[in-house]
Amino acid sequence: MKILIGSCGGLVGSYLARQFKSLGNEVYGFDTSFPNMTSLFLDKEITLVKASDSSFLHNLLNVLEKNNIDCYIPTNSKEIVVVSKIEREIRSAWHGFFIVCPFETFEKLDNKIGANLNLAKIGIPVPRIIGELQPDDKYPIFMKPFSGSGSKNSCIIFDRKTHDAEMQNKDNCFFELIEGKEFTIDCFYDDKGQLISYNQRIRKKSMGGAVIVSQNDYSFDIYPYLKKISSAFIFKGCVNFQYILKDNVPYFIDINLRYASGGLPLSVKSGLNVPLFTIELAQGKKLQSFKPSKDNDGLTMYRYFEEWYK
Repeated sequence: MKILIGSCGGLVGSYLARQFKSLGNEVYGFDTSFPNMTSLFLDKEITLVKASDSSFLHNLLNVLEKNNIDCYIPTNSKEIVVVSKIEREIRSAWHGFFIVCPFETFEKLDNKIGANLNLAKIGIPVPRIIGELQPDDKYPIFMKPFSGSGSKNSCIIFDRKTHDAEMQNKDNCFFELIEGKEFTIDCFYDDKGQLISYNQRIRKKSMGGAVIVSQNDYSFDIYPYLKKISSAFIFKGCVNFQYILKDNVPYFIDINLRYASGGLPLSVKSGLNVPLFTIELAQGKKLQSFKPSKDNDGLTMYRYFEEWYK
């Protein structure tokens, strides 16, 4: 198959390019500029405007048709939101395969406050939102941006003075600080919204916000909570959830409607073979749901630097 990876220059794009190549596919990639690391694994580089550009749809369709692409893989969070919003237009003009969550799901879950409130409505434990400090509120509290992914601009607030200052920025939101073991769950849903499988891991070491040591940890059974969330919202493709386990209660703190940026290789190695699943769906195959193998509990991924020359 001919695979087109969108926003291919990042960590996810590089990893997916290698994986799709190893499965025998012809891999193209687009980004706003080249060269980048992913260039080493592409059969063709394509320069394209940003997803936020008004001409993105026209340019994307031109690339898909001109290159006879069979399967399109958007990877960047901003790109994925745009593709979800214009999904109907893409599907009416191009008949290849791509998979994204419905835009309605983004509207409900793609910002921190909305995700918190909508999860709480269905009975999922979440940290309490803190607005103006109430008499029974105590520091420290946790601050994060209203929208966006990763841990950038997130921090612990220890006093009222800092809290008052940060509240001037309307892009910030504040939550009860939950302390405990933090988990990430990588999930893959088919194009009908069925949960195919998941993998649960913890972050052991990070560098610049990206995980460089990650380990599978199946010590807490998160499946009943995943099942409840999956029945309340429509998910398609890769989605990852983060929660903190405190007193045997999983407090969900984040939802990312995209590929995991750092730990995805560990989940693929553990049987959540996202590239293969995507190819099989594109070929019209039906995937069967399965639970993670306990044999992979404790499996650890180590990421290191390596030099490449071309």
